Amino acid sequence: MSAGKGLIQFGVPVRYEESVKEDGLNFMGEYEEGAFLLLGPKGRRWIFSDKKAEVYPLSITINHMKNIEIDSKGEIRFTDCRDIPTA
Repeated sequence: MSAGKGLIQFGVPVRYEESVKEDGLNFMGEYEEGAFLLLGPKGRRWIFSDKKAEVYPLSITINHMKNIEIDSKGEIRFTDCRDIPTA
């Protein structure tokens, strides 16, 4: 499953309900609220730059309810924080 499709299934929509572009940039999230993720393919050259997109470990928590983690290999794990027991 692609990262974009996984985000959609996890409840993070694509802007304007567009379909995910596997080879392009995708604005993911609540665009109207001013919060979104920019999702693009690894190795894509950034506009006005000679730098290429790379994968880095990352952890994002959305509204204290959903967690998205990416490891250094680009593997993504989605966790619903409401399912995690608290002490």
